[in-house]
Amino acid sequence: MFKAIQKNNAQTSAESMPEYLTLSIDQQSYQIPVGYSVTAALLSTGHNSNRYSSISGKKRGPYCLMGVCFECLCQIDGIANRQGCMTLVTPGMQIEHQQGSGYIQDVSIIDETLINETLVNEIVNKNIVIEGIKPVFKEPKNAL
Repeated sequence: MFKAIQKNNAQTSAESMPEYLTLSIDQQSYQIPVGYSVTAALLSTGHNSNRYSSISGKKRGPYCLMGVCFECLCQIDGIANRQGCMTLVTPGMQIEHQQGSGYIQDVSIIDETLINETLVNEIVNKNIVIEGIKPVFKEPKNAL
């Protein structure tokens, strides 16, 4: 499913061979064909997961491979919560399995539209204060 489709020619020329680039996955170097997505690179190197669940800690792998489900989230070049299926590999890229919901290392890149309930919980639980952003907390509905 994730192998490049080869033309059925008896002769293989240097022009028909795929170009490769070098990147690292969890600090280990790999040669990956140009044009692969990060998720395809992970799968082709035997990594069947790309993150660990923030709830159970279990491995999670890609599901839809078209940018809808967000199961392919991983850390790319130090930035968490990147969609691996929608990101093409580049030379020197550093891919890491994401731990949980990811952590924000540089709060200056946060936009108020990125704040969601999970992120708000992470911020509150870690006592992080982000100036200018006021999280909205929903009151739980009381059961009748």
